[in-house]
Amino acid sequence: MLIQQGEIPQAHEAIIALPDIVRLSKMGMYMSAVCLRRLQDFARAERTLHELTESHPSFGRAFQELGHLYRDSGAIYEALNAYGTACHLNPALKASWLGQYQLLENTHHVERLNQVKQSYPG
Repeated sequence: MLIQQGEIPQAHEAIIALPDIVRLSKMGMYMSAVCLRRLQDFARAERTLHELTESHPSFGRAFQELGHLYRDSGAIYEALNAYGTACHLNPALKASWLGQYQLLENTHHVERLNQVKQSYPG
């Protein structure tokens, strides 16, 4: 709820205050990474997401968040790879399809852009 209201620092503090079993769970780590990215603490967000993807390699939303992180930090190639992995793991992740499309539409990667256009569920 705090994240949806834009109260990111408060949301992150609330996550940190959770018991370890919750804070270090798949969703706890994911929500922490979302907060860290929104706070522009890219290094900590990336570390959290790498831990998360290592322990839950089929969790598409973690790769989607990694795509958002790389996009926001200007690492376009890495963002495309993360979004691609997210879409492969969970084709219903519309934000990953849209992220790829937006990053590709002003590039010379016409073939990949066409693949994304054909596959985009939204």
